[in-house]
Amino acid sequence: MDQLVLIAKLRKELGSSASRRLRREKIIPAVLYGQDKETHNLKIAFDEFDKIRKARKSEHAVIDLNVVDLNKKIHVIIKKVEHDHIKGDPIHIDFLSIAMNKEILTKVAIESTGEAAGVAEGGILDHPLWELEIKCFPKDIPDKIEVDVSGLNIGDTITVADLKLPQNVEVTTDSEHIVFSVIEHKEEVEEVKIEGEEEAAEPEVITAKKEEPGEEKAEDGEKK
Repeated sequence: MDQLVLIAKLRKELGSSASRRLRREKIIPAVLYGQDKETHNLKIAFDEFDKIRKARKSEHAVIDLNVVDLNKKIHVIIKKVEHDHIKGDPIHIDFLSIAMNKEILTKVAIESTGEAAGVAEGGILDHPLWELEIKCFPKDIPDKIEVDVSGLNIGDTITVADLKLPQNVEVTTDSEHIVFSVIEHKEEVEEVKIEGEEEAAEPEVITAKKEEPGEEKAEDGEKK
């Protein structure tokens, strides 16, 4: 796995106004949290971070963060990326420094390969679990977990327990979680009503007017 390198600078401009100004200049505010290390406020060029995103599908890959002002590289993973609600661009990043000789908990994407046999029979491939939580050394983090679904017929499922994982990677997600399944496609059947049935029933309930006892007496009195 090729190592990813990202250039960062220390950020002295703090606060929401300063962050908005940085974003207008195509710079992303960030924070580096350390495991028993000092926290640093950083700024990263949007174009530099975009290269990282395109180089790896997973945002959980190990990155060599080159902090220019500190004159050193720090091994990190991305803990969180906030995105603009409209454009989808990253507007803030949280990094976590890691030690390469210690196991970490992280997540990797799950993707399907092949076409499920049940889909050709009219079924639908359901994918309820998109990420797998794993525990391993940073160097062993896979880019993604690929799952062959071609053998799935309607009603079949693949759970976390069925997944084949790389060596030295331990799964911490519940083994009973369903990752993929092929479900039967059911068309919505509209209830057919017999024409005129409702119309016949409605006058009795809604429009029928019962004569009050007082009305009968009044009419009799008038006749008399």
